[in-house]
Amino acid sequence: MQNKKQGEIHITLYSDLCTGNGYSYYGTIDSEAEHDEFGLPFIPARRLKGCLRECAELLSDSGLWGKSNDESGNAEKYTDPLNYLFGMSADVGTKGIRIENAYISGYEQIKKDLKLIKENKQIQKYISPDEVLDIFSDVKAQTKMENGVADDNSLRFTRIIHQFSPFNKENRLDFIAKVEYPEGQEIKLKQICKALRHMGMNRNRGLGCVKCEFKAEDEADNIEDENLIAENEADNVKCKIQISKDMVINENLDQKLNITIFFENLGPMIISGDDKNTTLNYIPGKAVLGALTGTYLSEAGHSADDEEFVRLFLNGDTIYSDFNISDGVHIFAPAPSFLNKMKKSKKYVNSLKYSEKHVSDNKDYDTDNKDYDTDNKDYDPANGNQPKKLKGKYINLEINKDNRKVLEYEPKQRIIYHHRRCNDALLYSQTALKEGQIFGGNIICNSKDYKLLSGLLKNTNFRFGKSKTAQYGQCRIIKGFVDELFKKDVKFQVEKNEVIYVSLASKGIFLDEYGYTQESKKVYQIIGEQLGLLNNGADVSEKIGEIQGKEKEYPFCSIQSAMIYGYSGVWNLRKPPIAGIESGSTFIYQAVEDKDIDKYYVGERNLEGFGKVALYKGKDLPYKLEIEFKNCNTENNDTKAENIDDTLKNLSVGVKEILKQSLYKVLYQNMLERILTEMANDSSKLRMSPSTIGRVNLMVKETLPKNENEANDKYKDFVKRVASIKRDNEREEALKIVGRFFGSIPSKEKENVDLDIKKMLGESLDQDSNSENARLYSLLCQLTDEKEVNAHISSLWGELMLELLANQKYLKKFN
Repeated sequence: MQNKKQGEIHITLYSDLCTGNGYSYYGTIDSEAEHDEFGLPFIPARRLKGCLRECAELLSDSGLWGKSNDESGNAEKYTDPLNYLFGMSADVGTKGIRIENAYISGYEQIKKDLKLIKENKQIQKYISPDEVLDIFSDVKAQTKMENGVADDNSLRFTRIIHQFSPFNKENRLDFIAKVEYPEGQEIKLKQICKALRHMGMNRNRGLGCVKCEFKAEDEADNIEDENLIAENEADNVKCKIQISKDMVINENLDQKLNITIFFENLGPMIISGDDKNTTLNYIPGKAVLGALTGTYLSEAGHSADDEEFVRLFLNGDTIYSDFNISDGVHIFAPAPSFLNKMKKSKKYVNSLKYSEKHVSDNKDYDTDNKDYDTDNKDYDPANGNQPKKLKGKYINLEINKDNRKVLEYEPKQRIIYHHRRCNDALLYSQTALKEGQIFGGNIICNSKDYKLLSGLLKNTNFRFGKSKTAQYGQCRIIKGFVDELFKKDVKFQVEKNEVIYVSLASKGIFLDEYGYTQESKKVYQIIGEQLGLLNNGADVSEKIGEIQGKEKEYPFCSIQSAMIYGYSGVWNLRKPPIAGIESGSTFIYQAVEDKDIDKYYVGERNLEGFGKVALYKGKDLPYKLEIEFKNCNTENNDTKAENIDDTLKNLSVGVKEILKQSLYKVLYQNMLERILTEMANDSSKLRMSPSTIGRVNLMVKETLPKNENEANDKYKDFVKRVASIKRDNEREEALKIVGRFFGSIPSKEKENVDLDIKKMLGESLDQDSNSENARLYSLLCQLTDEKEVNAHISSLWGELMLELLANQKYLKKFN
């Protein structure tokens, strides 16, 4: 195994940069720059790694590097340092460097503060991801010229990231990428990073000039291992897996433990299924199993022949469930096939209980009839209100005699574009699970393996799916709980002849005497026998009970077949697909005896998460499922009514600057809207000629303040110029507008003129004022000195006057 060290790559911009994300917005932006959910720009890790590899190829071809062996001294495979650092096709496992996205300096703190603002409903409306991105960027236009004339349809708009920091215009913008590298490769990495001078789009047209520097582990400032158990932000202590109250784990007893784990994906994830360019919506149990296996074998003194290794990863004593989408509290599962939603009324029904008698009373509607049942109309499939399957939805379903509740969730995905260069150049896209989501699942183990397993969980650097060495797949554990499995009060109790619904919560694999089977009757019998709902070798042609309004012969099921795919890293090939049963498939049984079911996995390969089941009682599942419903994708309210003072006090200097610029932008728009609205009235429109408007416009441009300190002096100069207009009517009209919206004007009583903040805002600045401009002004004064706020607002008079004049000149064309 390679000994890995942690380092950093620092990238400083020396010209504007565009790391395109492949998206465009019709009519506004043709090439968008990459940014996160908060609007903060970053450099994708795969983009950075590709640029570094190009530089490494140049250095390698130049003959500056000799041959390198891998750690074991094998000189046959790793004779080229290029492949040793960046890997090669058909490698067993991941070797070489592992790079994360390059984020702006101080990114974690800025992200934390922006999340704090987002949670405060009083100020979140003033700042959005687009506004944050606008602070860091600009949009440039370019067109193709032919003989001095622009070609038709060649105008393009590109978003570029400013080379200077928005927090301090004198400092260049820095990006920092964390990198994990093989021990002893510091010198080569320093050379590679020094050779990197340009990156991103249009790098041969002035964009993307950078300075790149590698800092080894002993040189980097802030090397933190964020891939272990997440830190508790309140006390900065490593978060431990919590053990339930009144529970004692005894290694000498044959206890079965249920460890519930919640992962957060720090980057996007692409987990291959049946299509190499799409992703599964969950983290398979076998991926967690594989990650822990790698950690176990990498530790000194461990081997695959150990008894502990067999118990944890081979013989099925330990089970790793699939890790499905979660809200941090509930773990969701694929919707069972019996649960449908009416297309129009959005009511839930048990589609397996549908029969004509459930809706026959409502075929002829008479809305004037007092006995008309409006509830039944919602459940009637007539007039296009058919039940629809919850395809692709994940739910948390709680159904018992006292309560029916369903939570819906759908994992968020995004499309990411990549450009492969060199001879096999290709622009392609991949669908990935969006970063920042939570996935929850369970690990079932024996008490004697708990200590070892918890150590592996803490020491494993979790990365799942494709491209784990750059940009994708990074996860961390945010919390965990341990409870005893199959307590008496949580066992599923079944009475004889009771109708039981069994739904697959994960894909199932089943074997008969001929191999893998998808035959419904055989699968039905295997599940029933393993759960104790059928006697071994039972005749499945008996009556099961009333289903769809009549006695139904079983096997009765709603089943969908599936193909299960896998990949072998050793072979670097896909495994042969296996015929299985899709999650959500439902089977209905009539219990043959009273029984406490203490098994929740059926079929084969349970240790990888296959064959997990959810059990429901038929008497709790009528056709009309009057269920309390909540969509966790749309109804998750993260806002809090926190005190603004507390929120602002905890913000970093950088985020205060971002918020301040956003507030100034909103305030400017409010001021401009008020001026244009008041000037739109017929009584307020300028009556001066267009030529005079042009003269005043020129006066404003000649007196525009170059900085905030000279705003008042420039205003005085402008007023003097306006006062020099010879025509009395036009001079008085221009001065009247200036005095109405911006400040004082010369009069017999007062010769001195000054800008007036209250006139510019058009609002009272008293603390008791409820106007939006007054609130914005108050917020700005909390973020910075009041004199600075007044100076900035005063400097806007010229821009506002130009907008006013342009608007009035435009309106004159239509009069």
